[in-house]
Amino acid sequence: MDIPRKAQSKEKIEIFPLAIACSSSSCTVAGSTFDSDRVLKLIPKWARSVQNWGSLIGPLLDKMFLEPSNAIMVRFLSCISEHLADASDMVLLHVLSHMKEQDKMDENFINISKSSVDKTNVEKSLFDHLCPLLILRLLPQRVFDDIDSSTIYGRFLRGDYVNGYRDIKFEDCQCIAAFLFERAFSKFEFEEVRKLAAELCGRIHSQFISAPEVRAACIQVLFSAMYHLKSTLLPFASDLLKLALRFLEQGSEKEKLAGAKLMASLMASEDVILERISEGLIEARSVLSKASLSDPSQDVREVCDKLLACITPS
Repeated sequence: MDIPRKAQSKEKIEIFPLAIACSSSSCTVAGSTFDSDRVLKLIPKWARSVQNWGSLIGPLLDKMFLEPSNAIMVRFLSCISEHLADASDMVLLHVLSHMKEQDKMDENFINISKSSVDKTNVEKSLFDHLCPLLILRLLPQRVFDDIDSSTIYGRFLRGDYVNGYRDIKFEDCQCIAAFLFERAFSKFEFEEVRKLAAELCGRIHSQFISAPEVRAACIQVLFSAMYHLKSTLLPFASDLLKLALRFLEQGSEKEKLAGAKLMASLMASEDVILERISEGLIEARSVLSKASLSDPSQDVREVCDKLLACITPS
């Protein structure tokens, strides 16, 4: 029996189930076809009527994680980005939990992907790694500006202030910022993932970067990038040397040691890198000489003395 059109017009259409069901330019729900563009235009008005976002965040993100290549879901989440920001604690925990569960890209995966005839799994892995980053990119900047977010920035070392900033450390790469740094500089990560992760690194709070523990971690990432990527970082070689010298002069003990490792990586690079940094080696000798003689840390003095020997003519 056909339902009268008047009765149909009174029937309440739930936008959320419709949007969730859509996975292409059109979707079919209960035998009816809906245009996804028309549904998405209704999302902002529907979102304003939602009383409890907490009950929706889980299903929304689970849908996205299950279908990471679903462009409709990305558009849907974009429509409600401000509401996601209001529930950012829950969103970030979901994203972080998912990132922890993902397989880490390594040399074995690269070898398997190169030899695989079926590229479906490779494409799936690409979208799996892009998915949490796409969700993070949808969030407004105010989410990243929350320096007290332990999900993004790790745990604070309470009561420990250095140069006016609270000290922060990564707990075995268990915060979103650490994952972003790792994926931005990973030798084995997909290029698309590295680019998006690098973009998101630019949204990290400036005070966070000012924390000594985190600066040391960032320098360590640069050292790893220099070690793995080598001559591809040629345009940045001089800047990296200046950064290493700055931390050797002004940093904490961990920053100085990380800066020394970065300098060692530069000095052990190809000839083109050495040629690029040659003008800065005079200043480097001066900084290393001073640190090797007067730095309060024995570890710093020893490593600087070894580096100095490498660049001092015999």
